[in-house]
Parts: sequence; structure tokens; C-alpha cells
Amino acid sequence: MADGDNAASRSARARRSPASPIAGRSKPGWELWRDGVDAGEDLGRVTVRVDAFLCRVRPLLDKGDVAVVAHGHLSRILTARWLGLDALGARQFGHPHPGTINTLGYEHGLPVVLGWNVP
Repeated sequence: MADGDNAASRSARARRSPASPIAGRSKPGWELWRDGVDAGEDLGRVTVRVDAFLCRVRPLLDKGDVAVVAHGHLSRILTARWLGLDALGARQFGHPHPGTINTLGYEHGLPVVLGWNVP
């Protein structure tokens, strides 16, 4: 849990830092998933990229497992889209800790999360 606490602290410091890409986002209620970051890719574009990626990956699963390496926020969006959720649903998944494994798969033909934040 310490890493999550550090991530929260970093986010708070970043909002206050003038050098931060999210500087100026210190307004009450600012939220990354809804408000985005200055000079960053918006959620709509990320969703298009993730959906295109999933279209390429799904057929490969017929031949076996596929390993994907991604950073925390992208992993969360990938998971939401895997489950058929709107990309904003990604904020409901805990931030993956560095070096942990998240496993997506199928259960009874439905896309599911088989494991999250597994060391």
C-alpha cells in the first residue's frame, strides 16, 4: 500500500508544481480521468488506441496466452475496455503497483479480471 500512498503524494505535489504537466489543475474537484492533463493525450484518443490494440490481440488468444506490458493508467483503461466498460470505468480499478501482474481472460465466455495487482 505504501506505493499507492506515494503515488497519491506525487499527484498532489504535481498539481502544485509549476513544472508539472498537470500544473494549474489544482482547482477543487480536479480529477485525472475527467479533466486530463495539459499537453497529454485525451481519454478519447487513448480509448481508440486501446480498442485497436484489443482488436489485434483477441484473435491471437485462440493460439495461446498473450503477454502485454503497459504502465498503470493504460493497464486500467485496457482492463475497462476488455470488460466492455467505458474507458472512464478505468478509474474504478486500483492503480497497479510496479512489477505486479494483472491477468485478463474469459470465464464462461465473458471477459473477466482473473487477477489484479498480483506480486
